[in-house]
Amino acid sequence: MAALIPVFTVLANAATLAKGVNEVKDLVIPTPAREVQEKHRWMQCTIKNETQFQIVYEATHFDSGRFWDAPGGADSFKQMSFSVCNGDNTILTGVSGGSTLKLHLDETHSFVFAIGWTSPQLGSFKTGVIESDNPLSGYENATAQGASIDSKNIYAGTDEDGKSCRIRFHVSAVPGVKALYEIRQLRL
Repeated sequence: MAALIPVFTVLANAATLAKGVNEVKDLVIPTPAREVQEKHRWMQCTIKNETQFQIVYEATHFDSGRFWDAPGGADSFKQMSFSVCNGDNTILTGVSGGSTLKLHLDETHSFVFAIGWTSPQLGSFKTGVIESDNPLSGYENATAQGASIDSKNIYAGTDEDGKSCRIRFHVSAVPGVKALYEIRQLRL
């Protein structure tokens, strides 16, 4: 059963949340650099932040390969993209790994999750997501079907209209050479 965690942040009301989600959904995913597309194996990972909270990059685990463009953060209702590729001077290798990301909910509470990606020499593109602070877990949970999770906890607070409300986070991962991860703030 999900724990109910009080957060001391003013939460977005339904109208603000809907407006922000629509704005980030309309953002165009950037075209990857031509140079990374010339690599033997590569992926562009885009994270759409459909929440009022900033996403902060925490850590990465590589099983193989490297960053072409390293991840950063994403402001509320924005997106970020990063690219990964096979290592330089490698033969018959792909790129596989995972990263952890964090939403700071207030001074003491965070929602932390790990995403995973693979573009192996043989096999299919894979993505994954798990509620974990270990980037290796993101990689280990990557599948050709992708994945989705709901936060284990439900967060309670007061919205900008002064009304009590509860939220939960939903994170999805869609595989492909241009992988898409979406994190949504859901009002319950």
